[in-house]
Amino acid sequence: STQILLLSGIGPREELQKHQIPVIVDLPGVGKNLQDHMTTILLYLSKMPTLSTHDLTPENLQKWATQGKGPLTSPGGESLAWYQLNGNADSNKTQPPDIQILFCPFTVSAELFRNFNFKPEFYEQYFKPHLTDGSQWTVLCSPALLHPESKGEITLASRDPLTHPIINPNYLQNKEDVHKMVEG
Repeated sequence: STQILLLSGIGPREELQKHQIPVIVDLPGVGKNLQDHMTTILLYLSKMPTLSTHDLTPENLQKWATQGKGPLTSPGGESLAWYQLNGNADSNKTQPPDIQILFCPFTVSAELFRNFNFKPEFYEQYFKPHLTDGSQWTVLCSPALLHPESKGEITLASRDPLTHPIINPNYLQNKEDVHKMVEG
């Protein structure tokens, strides 16, 4: 990991010296060029029932475990789609897709978000205002940018190995990434 390399004295000289770590190898690229799949969550109301935390019952668990049937047979992410944006299509070459969309038929609730380790404020601020009650059927669509141009970095917060490093993903710093997420 980046943190282990840096704490071992392998990394950018300035970063190591800032934390009084002896430089074993001055390797400027350590912790740089961090790229991640930027994603967002879009919520759609459904007229069809979707999986909810109310389906997590002993009866449904037994049905799934013994018969392979019931609502718990859903993998959660029911389908994926990949596509290229119009400006990136080249008829002479096979190009990788720009965007991936994950479709999840979940009934959104505060409990569901707690189960996925989201902070309660996330649900309260961004989802609850759009729902009339806690039992509406919903589908989550999560588009992700597959090949971001924006690059982040990982640096040390301290020389203490128990202190988490500073992770700056630098999402959407490149205008092309913004364009692709909006268009996608």
